[in-house]
Amino acid sequence: MKIDKLERVRYGYKVTIDGMIHTLEEETVVTYRLRKDVEIDEKIWKKVLESDLLNVQKRKAIVHLKKPQSVSEFKTYLRSILVNEKNIESWTLEYKKLGYLDDLEYGKLLVEGYQSKYGSKKIESLLKTKGLHPDTIGKVLPKNDDILNKLVQKSCKSIQKSTYIQAKNGVIRQFLAKGFDYETITKLVDIYLDPKRFNEDEQLVKEYKKIKNKYERTYQGYKLKQKVIQALRQKGFNGQKIEQICQEMENDYVQNFE
Repeated sequence: MKIDKLERVRYGYKVTIDGMIHTLEEETVVTYRLRKDVEIDEKIWKKVLESDLLNVQKRKAIVHLKKPQSVSEFKTYLRSILVNEKNIESWTLEYKKLGYLDDLEYGKLLVEGYQSKYGSKKIESLLKTKGLHPDTIGKVLPKNDDILNKLVQKSCKSIQKSTYIQAKNGVIRQFLAKGFDYETITKLVDIYLDPKRFNEDEQLVKEYKKIKNKYERTYQGYKLKQKVIQALRQKGFNGQKIEQICQEMENDYVQNFE
């Protein structure tokens, strides 16, 4: 077998040998001293190709290390490009020693990005998906949710709901979904959500009229009243105020009728 041509390309050389074209890594070409017009037997050429596959995998691994990742994520990537388990372990160890892989620092980096948006429970769940060991997670996980105070305060000022209860439940659900602690959320909502923001009496009258008009086509008397009360309760209105408004509206109706 004779090398007819070597042409420089990205990541290595395009090698033409006996009319067949192969793209080889630069490290492969240098290691085996490949150059034009060199004769090479089939056994050596087989080793060249095997060595080149390894060099391709290693180059891809190094390129992949440019982005932060956990040891687990790195190993998963190596398996995706068919690196054998022996090399996966040796390369991982090598890059850990060189500082390219550090789960503790990676965990700190993730927490820094997550803690302005999520609570500890959510962050812990996200870190687990990255393959971080429980001991590592325990070292980097925020011990408190200081950021929650500012987030709840902001949300309590901006939330738009008809009733205080609706607003309170809305804020609580919002931060529960982000992994914050229920008890802590509730305490902060009680501090920052001002009941005076909600003109519930005016809104209750509007909702009462709208719901009553909807149901009086189907129900009458006591059944109608219960349907209206139930619907208003589901909207978060206070039970005592609902009864009061219902009574007032019924009295107005009677007076107007008379």
